[in-house]
Amino acid sequence: MKIWLILILFGIIPLRMHSQNITPDERQAYIDSLDSQDEIERYKALNEIHRLKIIEALPKIESVFWKADVSFQVFSFLVFDAFNSSNLCLFAKAYYDSAIIIANRVIIIDSSLNLFLKSPYSTLQLKAEMTHYLHKCGNYSTTSNVFEYLRNGGKNAKYDIQETLKSIIKNVPEYADSAKYWLIKITKEPDIMASRIQAMYDLVELYGKEMYPVIVTMVTDTGDIGTRLMAYDLLYKTSYPNLHDLLKDRLLKETDPYLRYVIADSLLFHYGSVADYVFVKNYNTQETDPKMKSWIEKSIRDYEPPKPDISYTIIQMLDSLAHCLQQVAGYGWIGDVGFVAEMNNYIVTAKNKAVINDSINCTRYVLTFKQRINEEYVDSLDNDKKFITIDGWKFLYYNAQYILDRLPQIPAESAADMLDTLSSRLQMSYSNNWIGSQTFVRILEKNIQNAKSKYTAKDSIGCAQEIESFYKLVRLRYLAPGMQFVKTEAYNLLYNYAR
Repeated sequence: MKIWLILILFGIIPLRMHSQNITPDERQAYIDSLDSQDEIERYKALNEIHRLKIIEALPKIESVFWKADVSFQVFSFLVFDAFNSSNLCLFAKAYYDSAIIIANRVIIIDSSLNLFLKSPYSTLQLKAEMTHYLHKCGNYSTTSNVFEYLRNGGKNAKYDIQETLKSIIKNVPEYADSAKYWLIKITKEPDIMASRIQAMYDLVELYGKEMYPVIVTMVTDTGDIGTRLMAYDLLYKTSYPNLHDLLKDRLLKETDPYLRYVIADSLLFHYGSVADYVFVKNYNTQETDPKMKSWIEKSIRDYEPPKPDISYTIIQMLDSLAHCLQQVAGYGWIGDVGFVAEMNNYIVTAKNKAVINDSINCTRYVLTFKQRINEEYVDSLDNDKKFITIDGWKFLYYNAQYILDRLPQIPAESAADMLDTLSSRLQMSYSNNWIGSQTFVRILEKNIQNAKSKYTAKDSIGCAQEIESFYKLVRLRYLAPGMQFVKTEAYNLLYNYAR
């Protein structure tokens, strides 16, 4: 590690954290400090100049550069690069050529006490450092030094030149495979998490899907949590095609409790199918960490199905809702068979309306579906065989709402429109054998036609009397069926609407 960084980390060079709005006198004071004979004061000044972007200090840094010690000089290249110095390339080439001399210098700590310090940089490291800057200048002639350094460098060698490896892959084809090898090697190193993560992102940027096996290995074989978490994130962002299966597998094998929670949440809220929901619920019965178990329970409790992609058509969404209904029924979250058939019929009818671009009536049937689902869930204390659990309600209610969000709202209906809707509901009930006999249906249809005539004649009382006769007959044959009958499905469609 560089001396100036060690000094900063141990508090010998304090970092100022105040605003960058400093006065001209303060800016000049930092520039003047570059002439100090006190190395610590000079490091501090250079660090503040870099942090505060005091670009007018560039000529002074260049003028004192060759008089300073090696750590100050190496840090100066970071400043030259950040400040777009026009002399960066000249300095980098000269420094590269002088690397063997500079690396063998002795830093005088206190000559009176005979205290000296060997340069913290080897010749190979300085050449590799300068290769980084020469690459920025379009000079790739020193590239081979990078690999010599990596093969012989110290503990942190691989991380100091990571950006250079990326540049080599992009600009020096004859060394691209070697640079790729070293980047992959960095992803497997145990020491510095940030370097592993950056190498992982660099490889995916450069090679795309070819690097998926490397990233998956980081998920399964890497010791630290941070790297595994970032590997999952990268696979998600790059649409790794097997991520769904990988997450399900890792939920059962992951050793870190928090990551298990993250995986469970991803399965619920990113994928969120009925099967994923069941998988996470079943898994949580065996979760061993009490805190994570409670967190996953809360996620299950707060779960709402993910919204479908905006590219999905209404017909695709209705097909998905129909499939969801069958899955929910398969898990026993909705019943009985008649109620499921009723719900499916609403979906089929809504789809038929969508096919002929009758969006308003499509909306009506989807809305009826959603209302019936909600009614049956809320009315859990009745004595009939129809039911829907909280699990089934979540999937059917919200997915119906997502469809409604994409459909036009039903305009406020006039009495004439409502009578037409009532007639349509009557015909639908008859065609599904939810109401009979044919004579009874004709009587009810006659009530509707009479109501329409009286409404047209502005006889509001007469219109209301016909509708009252309609819903009373419906209720009578619902409570006392015979040859004339009204099943629950028809009753729910007709009685409340007519009233």
